[in-house]
Amino acid sequence: MFKISMSRRHKIALTLGSLIVLTACGGGGDSSDSSANTETDTPLAQETTAAWSQRQDLYSMQLGKTSLTVDADFGARITSFKWNNSDVLYTSGSLNGSTFWTSPQSDWNWPPLAAHDSSPYAASVDEDVLTLTSDSANGIRITKIISPTPKGAFHIEYVMTNTSGSSIDVAPWEVTRVSTAGVNLFPVGEAYSGNSNLPPTQEDSILWYDHSGENDKKLFRDGAEQWIAHASNGLVFIKHYSTDISIDEFASGEAEIEIYASNNYVELEQQGAIEALAPGESRSWHVVWQLHELTEEITVEVGSPSLVEFIRQRLCPCNFGL
Repeated sequence: MFKISMSRRHKIALTLGSLIVLTACGGGGDSSDSSANTETDTPLAQETTAAWSQRQDLYSMQLGKTSLTVDADFGARITSFKWNNSDVLYTSGSLNGSTFWTSPQSDWNWPPLAAHDSSPYAASVDEDVLTLTSDSANGIRITKIISPTPKGAFHIEYVMTNTSGSSIDVAPWEVTRVSTAGVNLFPVGEAYSGNSNLPPTQEDSILWYDHSGENDKKLFRDGAEQWIAHASNGLVFIKHYSTDISIDEFASGEAEIEIYASNNYVELEQQGAIEALAPGESRSWHVVWQLHELTEEITVEVGSPSLVEFIRQRLCPCNFGL
């Protein structure tokens, strides 16, 4: 396992405390060879120059066949993650794209805190780095720092900072909405179901969920291997996160991995450990986003061994700089 090499700006960021980082490794490549790894299955294997384009409050970057768009005016959400013209995110309505919340939900109930989820973030660009900062809510300010990797993917650093005068117990929580089409899967850890009312389609060492009309249902589990994926329309979207937490580290009423099903979309959610954040302290958490085109021999169906193997072969073999 190699260590992600970080530029000076990322090394500086890590000195702010335990920061929150979403890293993407090895996406955006030609996957015609099913045994290819992230070192070789991308046209961006060498250093490449990339730049953010801005159209009003939308910031976009194109890396090979992969593109990412962030709406700074709408909670700094990732509103689009495309392979060519095929978007893997759910893009309709106000509950769309990928957002970041603090956990547990019992701290704010519903709706999510506007400052974190839907209000404008201050945005700035420095070379190939996009930095977005929220207003404070419930004593927490969120910063998202997004930059490309040499492998044609995106490195996003989520920073939670305690702006209050008291210690706050808080966990990071990424919520990503995808289509009800296709299959969703992740490796299962310790036995845990919490308050689940959404039954999996199949569950053994891998949990599979194929939406079949469920609405307002949720699944809670302990994960393993630190990834969750969505496959549809000839693509697989992998979220690879840094913390394989134990059940006793779950925030109250939450879990390491959660799947929420509505009529229109599926939420793929993962959380880090609940920890005390001292006044003025910042903490981070790492996640890897990868997007790959599936080869013809990969079967996209519940229980597919070829799909699981395809994903495992392409996981970024990183320790997230920790």
